[in-house]
Amino acid sequence: MKRTLLVSAVLTGLLLVSTGVSAQSPSPTATPGTRFLRVRNESRRISAERIAQHLQNISERRLNAYGHLLDRLYAILDRIVAAADRRAAGGADVSEVQDAIAKARRALDDARAAIRDLASKKYVFADATDLTIADLLRAARHELQEDLENVAAKLRAAHQALREAVRVLHQTRISADES
Repeated sequence: MKRTLLVSAVLTGLLLVSTGVSAQSPSPTATPGTRFLRVRNESRRISAERIAQHLQNISERRLNAYGHLLDRLYAILDRIVAAADRRAAGGADVSEVQDAIAKARRALDDARAAIRDLASKKYVFADATDLTIADLLRAARHELQEDLENVAAKLRAAHQALREAVRVLHQTRISADES
């Protein structure tokens, strides 16, 4: 019996030495609890990366939509400028129209700058602890929402400025037709 225990102890010692594990102090990474924490932290990291990528995809999709809208608004501005030039060639006073066109162009340029600023932003969080990941994700989502609302407000202002330019152009046409 003693001989069996002795052989078992020697074999266990050889096994521990060959695997590099110290029999005196167990490694803190070898405990099941820390392994669970490592796996949980890894899954949190993967989730955070997935959510950050999702926020970036939302930003890119909205930027594409805003870019197309801005292109359409610039095309409308070009048509307004062409109509104002035709009226000026016909002898109408288009100074008010030119002022409205300048305001619309400034509003469109502001919207373009806001879109450019949004395009340069990245919603990623590389150095975050596990306790703050949820807070950082929430803050990034809120920041993205505010940025998108800011760009949408600038586009609405540009659209309103274009509507005003069209209204002034229409009034110019009516007054030119009456004289």
